[in-house]
Amino acid sequence: IKITRHNEKTLTIEDNAQGLPIEGKNNEGVDNYLLLFETLFAGSKYENGISNSDYTVGVNGVFNTVLAFSSQDVTFEVARPNGNIYSISYNKGNRVKELKTIGKSDITYTKITYALDDDIFEDNSFTFKELCEIASQQASLIVGEIEVFDEEHSESKVFKYENGIKDLLGELNESKRSLVDVIEFEKTVSHTLQKESKDLTDDMKIKVVINYTKEDEDNVQIEFLNGSNLIHHGTIYDGFIGGLRNIVNKYLRDNNLYAKDEKQITKEDIITGLNYIIDFKSYFPVFASQTKFASYVKYYDETMKNVLTSFFSHYSIENKEKMNILCNQILANKKSRESAERTRINVKKKLEKTIGSFEK
Repeated sequence: IKITRHNEKTLTIEDNAQGLPIEGKNNEGVDNYLLLFETLFAGSKYENGISNSDYTVGVNGVFNTVLAFSSQDVTFEVARPNGNIYSISYNKGNRVKELKTIGKSDITYTKITYALDDDIFEDNSFTFKELCEIASQQASLIVGEIEVFDEEHSESKVFKYENGIKDLLGELNESKRSLVDVIEFEKTVSHTLQKESKDLTDDMKIKVVINYTKEDEDNVQIEFLNGSNLIHHGTIYDGFIGGLRNIVNKYLRDNNLYAKDEKQITKEDIITGLNYIIDFKSYFPVFASQTKFASYVKYYDETMKNVLTSFFSHYSIENKEKMNILCNQILANKKSRESAERTRINVKKKLEKTIGSFEK
């Protein structure tokens, strides 16, 4: 994949896949390009076991149409397996250049050049740094590479991660000191659900990398659902943090690391110094909105807890010393938080007395 930043407003994104199925018609005789670029929800619905076994972020036919209608200008150029290169252009959703064949090609690709509409987007610009951040995250999830090229400043970066999200986490935490070796595991979990009175199976594939560091600022905490970064979190995050808290709490209790009548650790103690990336794939992703920044599928929560419990039941036995280090650090986080809270309360009481004396 190559992303070209022509200027702060205009981008070109090009891949080397099979190309959008821009030619031909559907079973009802409607031209494919009309469904792709001018019709919302024209795609297929999610069904169990998609034919190509992909975990897709969306197949309901929204993205290209929304892009056509929310761009000041957009041109789609597509090279298809039949050897033809097609092109079509839109301005604010209006077709300004009809679909036509513009050449021949021995390779296939999709190239989209667009400038978003200032009337729709208030903060409408792209920096090279922002594009690199997005590209690095997405490159960690694919078998391949993503190049970002800044045409204005002749600057280029290529992102490729042989070990996927583990390499990305290592890159983002390069300057931090790890408490123990990076923890990584992957698991496939099946869940049966009902959709339209049918029993369907969601075979979820979950990869997790965890790194507790001595530094507790600028923590990397990312969940991807079918490639979409859930920056507003949701049930995957809830299950992950809740599951870690349950595991550490049980370990502290079972190994008599709590003092008598000591309060249990909290979510805040768990997330302090915690860095992680989760690559979560599901056949039936449901997002909070079209921005796809959060997911509230209920069984994701329980799935994450079960996956963590299964992994750490072995890890805590086989890596006793490392588990002790992690759990004692989380316990230290708790004591530090409680100490800070006591200080805050004492300072507040003193200030209240001072304010009271002035009032008299």
